[in-house]
Amino acid sequence: MAVNLSPIWGAGAQLLDNSGNVLSGGKIYTYAAGTTTQVATYTSNTGITANSNPIVLNSAGRVPYEIWLTDGQNYKFVLKDSNDVLIGTWDNLSGINSNFIAYTNEQEIQTATAGQTVFNLTTMQYLVGTNSLSVFVDGVNQYGPGAQYAYEETDSTTVTFASGLHVGAEVKFTSSQIQNSGVADASQISYTAPYTNSVTYNVEEKLAQYVSVKDFGAVGDGVTDDTDAINNALAAMTSGGTVYMPEGTYKTTDSIVVGINGVTLIGAGRQATVIKPEGTFNAIEVHGTSFASWADARSVQRLTIDGSDGCTGRGLSIENCGLRCYFADLYILSMTGIGMYITSSFDHSYERIESRANSSYGVQVYEKQVIPDGVYEEISWLHFTDIQSIGNNSNGTQFDCAGGDTFTFTHLKVSEGSVGIDFSRNCANHYIDHVMCDGVPSGTSGTSVVIQTSTDFCYKLHINNVRAYNCQYGVKIVDGQYIYVDMVQKLEGVAGADIRIESGATGPFYLDPGLTVSDANTYKESTTVVSYAANKNAAGTVTQLSAPIVQTMQAQLTMTSGTPAPLQNIVFPVPFPTACLSLVAQRDGTTLIQDSGGNYKSVFTECEIVDPTSFNVLVRLDGNAAPLATTVIDVTLIAVGY
Repeated sequence: MAVNLSPIWGAGAQLLDNSGNVLSGGKIYTYAAGTTTQVATYTSNTGITANSNPIVLNSAGRVPYEIWLTDGQNYKFVLKDSNDVLIGTWDNLSGINSNFIAYTNEQEIQTATAGQTVFNLTTMQYLVGTNSLSVFVDGVNQYGPGAQYAYEETDSTTVTFASGLHVGAEVKFTSSQIQNSGVADASQISYTAPYTNSVTYNVEEKLAQYVSVKDFGAVGDGVTDDTDAINNALAAMTSGGTVYMPEGTYKTTDSIVVGINGVTLIGAGRQATVIKPEGTFNAIEVHGTSFASWADARSVQRLTIDGSDGCTGRGLSIENCGLRCYFADLYILSMTGIGMYITSSFDHSYERIESRANSSYGVQVYEKQVIPDGVYEEISWLHFTDIQSIGNNSNGTQFDCAGGDTFTFTHLKVSEGSVGIDFSRNCANHYIDHVMCDGVPSGTSGTSVVIQTSTDFCYKLHINNVRAYNCQYGVKIVDGQYIYVDMVQKLEGVAGADIRIESGATGPFYLDPGLTVSDANTYKESTTVVSYAANKNAAGTVTQLSAPIVQTMQAQLTMTSGTPAPLQNIVFPVPFPTACLSLVAQRDGTTLIQDSGGNYKSVFTECEIVDPTSFNVLVRLDGNAAPLATTVIDVTLIAVGY
């Protein structure tokens, strides 16, 4: 903060009363000029530490510290004795040199050659268009209309005359530029970063690199409605960029919309930046226009969404989001709705997010079905790391995974609910590692399960490292196929098995031999299960796991032009039953993806099991696309088995 020494009593002054006695214990009150509104003064030229108000004089009648005034602020000083009896008032005071402007003057003299019009300055420069340059020819100022030698300010080091000067003409260039000021235009203040090879530009350009919501009028006091200010800041990032929310509590009455690709909304930290929505809406929306026109490279980071003032809606709503989107370091609580909702999205990451005490799911991933076509919009390749979903949904399911393909879940805590993670429908090729659950809260009726698969469309899930506290089961398989389970550690709390397999579950299932297993009908438990087929059909078996096997296979498929192109097949022989697989199709290094409503961007890939030891990979051109020349598609299959 810029401060200037007070013109009275600023340093070393000894104050006396009206009788000439030392004013021991006297008091100096400082106010804004003409008011009774107290304004701070400062103890030194750093402008960091404020004096007390009033400033109490010591036994010698001196101020305990110096008195420095804020630059540009006018003050009123009121002096009283130790009994608060008025001695005098001084109004409209400002610091010494407050709003003082200093200039740097430069000049350069050159001698003209015959007919010379262009002069290049070598020892000075000026700011074009700021009236900071004066030009004299033979001692006469060439300023304004009627000047003998009109000139143009070509650039900061060049002046061009409209007509040639005579030989020997003495040309003097002078420039006056602001050196220091209490008030200055940021575009006129230069900035050079303190690094080798840094270049110089102005402060305005430097500050514009990082936009703050306070640049658009946000207050962050928890009372002022900051909705428009935040959304205006986000909308200003037409080419992408970062919008910063400084420490504060920001009241909102409508959705904050991160609606432009390449834009990041970032706070000062989870405990520092708090959005408090009030009303019926989603607190933050990151939505693409449609699945065919998905959001790219949008991000929300380092803030809290607190719905405790009454917000009916989702905390963070993510829809039609694609590559390079990123959500991290968030705390979502007390929403009357889902904490974090994700649908019709693919290939991005979620890290260090806590969702707590929301009235519905803490997190829901939902595969949307397009009506009336009945086609499911893609939701795939999502990555969840360090996610906590605790005490949501009236102690019901904490994390609902209702569809999706090829997710990774790493280091999750899903506690204080009847189900930690429920793979409730259409889930395939997920890898789940290191999941912990504390079960239902103490004193709450009911039992808990850490991970549950609820449908036979749960297919090829690999579950590893589950820790269950106060839970009846670590993993509960209501139904599903090719479910692989390693390392379930069931600790204190309710009695029960590591894994419960319902009697109607289809299977097959592959389990670590050290796990205990229960069946819904027989409740049989065994410490070394190799085959477990009671009350199941022929496919419904439980098989002991061996060491994992990973195999990568690649092939090329030549697609001919035509609309639509004929269906073409590749057969990958896989010499073992697979736990999970990853399939990628690329053309010229670009991954080819499905878009909305069953249409496809160039090609579509899918896996179909032909028999237990092979996969059939189908590739076709988009029937609605323009004809393409012969195209080579690279197909890679990564299979994991036992």
